[in-house]
Amino acid sequence: MREQGVLQNEVHGAKEEWLREMAIKWPSNTPREEEDYVYLENFYNDLISTQSLVSATQRDDAKRLCEVGLLATKKIRNGLDAKNEMAIYHNIVKTEGFEPKNAKNIGDFDSVGELYQWLEKRGWKPKWHTEPQDSVDFTIKNIQKYLQRLVMNDSSIGDQVENRRKQLELADRLEKEYDYEMEQEEMEELEEEGNIEYEGAALLEEDLNNDDALNWFDFHDF
Repeated sequence: MREQGVLQNEVHGAKEEWLREMAIKWPSNTPREEEDYVYLENFYNDLISTQSLVSATQRDDAKRLCEVGLLATKKIRNGLDAKNEMAIYHNIVKTEGFEPKNAKNIGDFDSVGELYQWLEKRGWKPKWHTEPQDSVDFTIKNIQKYLQRLVMNDSSIGDQVENRRKQLELADRLEKEYDYEMEQEEMEELEEEGNIEYEGAALLEEDLNNDDALNWFDFHDF
């Protein structure tokens, strides 16, 4: 009897916790019964598993559809007019495309990831096959540990890394020096080209000066 009482308390505690979670997920100004949350959860999970709810807006509209469906269902059960609720219901269905023709099936997936996501939402879980460890597994592990100790305890590896680093630094320095020398040679060649005196350049300059003088006298001829 005592164990039965403890079990009942645990079940009651789990139920109260679930109701608190549902009240946060499905807020309402009026109190809701347990069967209301069951309806909302089942309807919403069906929408997730059959429709492509990609954006947050679509998921929010899906929740609104569930709530409107709950109101319409309760009014119909009580013999009340649910015309307004049904109009809103069909409007959301049409706007978001929550129609049977748009329901996702096994042939509508664009990738394997979408297929697995669809299956997991429907409760599918893969069954992984694991083999117990045997002598082969222990042998592989021993070889891995041996190789690890062999590498970590070998001091020459550090020397090899240091030598390689020095070689790379030397190669980088030589490359920079070579580029600097080539740049200096190009600058010297440009300076030499600027100082070249072409044959007859002096005579040409003298003739030009004489022509300027003659033109001046012709212009000022009295």
